[in-house]
Amino acid sequence: MPVIGPCEDCDAIALTDLRERDTARVSCLLNPAAPAAVRLASAGVLPGAELTLVQRWPAFVLRIGYAELAIDREIAGLIRVRREPAVAELRPEPTP
Repeated sequence: MPVIGPCEDCDAIALTDLRERDTARVSCLLNPAAPAAVRLASAGVLPGAELTLVQRWPAFVLRIGYAELAIDREIAGLIRVRREPAVAELRPEPTP
């Protein structure tokens, strides 16, 4: 499946590589003209959207804002993401 968009040479990974409870930001959709990608975009799965992977089995369940979306593995594979740093990583080190 060809990569269309900015993901060809970037560090984005497939949504299917995330673990449950991982938070990530959508980088792009593979083959954005495909009907499944168009449906994802209409559901809010767009570049820049933050999502959390709630569950991987029996379907991938994504939380985007206050909405949850269940999709199968094939459709989840269309979504490329970048992991968001954990909250602990964002906190500054305490100064002595």
